[in-house]
Amino acid sequence: MSDINSRLIDFIQFITRQKGKNFSSDFQDLLVLYLIDLHRISFSDVFYLDIGAFDGETKSNTKLLNNLGANGICVEPNSEMNYSILKHQPNAQIINVALAPDNYENYNYLNLSGDRGIASRIVNRNFVGSSIEIEVLTPKDFLDNYHLNEKNYEFKYLSIDIEGLDAYILESFFKNNFNPEVISIEHNHDKSSKLKILDLAYSFGYINLFKNFFRNDFILVKKSYLDGYSL
Repeated sequence: MSDINSRLIDFIQFITRQKGKNFSSDFQDLLVLYLIDLHRISFSDVFYLDIGAFDGETKSNTKLLNNLGANGICVEPNSEMNYSILKHQPNAQIINVALAPDNYENYNYLNLSGDRGIASRIVNRNFVGSSIEIEVLTPKDFLDNYHLNEKNYEFKYLSIDIEGLDAYILESFFKNNFNPEVISIEHNHDKSSKLKILDLAYSFGYINLFKNFFRNDFILVKKSYLDGYSL
């Protein structure tokens, strides 16, 4: 049995032991927990950034970390989600912005119940109504404005789920020196997006961990973080 298959079996056994604790759709949060456990890192030294946090609970990749004492930021354009995020992730800072390729003017956007595609609608000019004012920032401006490269934690985790702009955000973060230990990023089986994400990951020293286990996401882990762990 290969080392990677042995580790995957170990992770599946870990999932069984943690039964009922996960909030993610495909156990992404439990894989992050598994990787933190490899290095025995205290949750007080764990930081997460959730881009597209929605309500802070539904299919959340970060609620479990918050429950365990990690520090984090939830980025959600729709300010009407703030109460829910605060309820479900009380340790998190909430930032109401949309990240987009250009520094667009702020937009008024009609709130649609359950809508998770605000940022991509702004970029494509495909929006209607005028009930929510949304601040729009480039990824670089976002990193600079909130001093994210100055946060000194032993373990950083990035979750990106913004319905179509995921690869662009990842590329901009990498080019502006934001390189968390672990990243989960949605690809939704779009071939061009998948190829771009993987090319970026390999170029910046990441591997796609357990690539056949997760349905809609890639889990990217720094090679240096896994040194000596046969993953």
